[in-house]
Amino acid sequence: MVGFSFPESSSDREEGSSRKRQRSSISDGKKRSAMMLGLDILDCPICFEPLTIPVFQCDNGHLACSSCCPKLSNKCPTCASPIGQNRCRAMESVLESVYVPCPNAKLGCTKSVSYSKESTHVKECTFSLCSCPATGCDYTGSYNQIYSHFLSHIDNKCMRFFCGGPVNVHLNIASDKMLLLGEIGER
Repeated sequence: MVGFSFPESSSDREEGSSRKRQRSSISDGKKRSAMMLGLDILDCPICFEPLTIPVFQCDNGHLACSSCCPKLSNKCPTCASPIGQNRCRAMESVLESVYVPCPNAKLGCTKSVSYSKESTHVKECTFSLCSCPATGCDYTGSYNQIYSHFLSHIDNKCMRFFCGGPVNVHLNIASDKMLLLGEIGER
């Protein structure tokens, strides 16, 4: 058996060391991060809403969200292959690993949530904008702001009472009235 030894060129050494570095960084267990410029790549190509888990793919790899598959009668709109049976686990992993700041960050929310759960968080976020329930008022503000604002509508018209005792209430049903229930100390 004859062996040959070739001197490594500098590019071979760099390539070998980068492969070694890549292997060791993966095995270190450290998290690696990447930067994505456009999150629209993570949207459903059919309805253009953010993809949520489960994500389905046809045999040719075209994606669809779980709400689009039944609307398409489980037929891929790109190639007419069946879609809705095979999940795209790779895309689901990407969706779980991409974290975005809450859209209400400018209003004070400091949470970052996975891209696939952003819409769920926004529905529950206490920093989401709320509309004033008063008729004809177009004010919007955070939960805390809307409470203070709405008090300005009802300060002179409000009757406060305590539970556990008798209360007489007279309502003129023909006019716009609103009944707000609350507890002492609750805001």
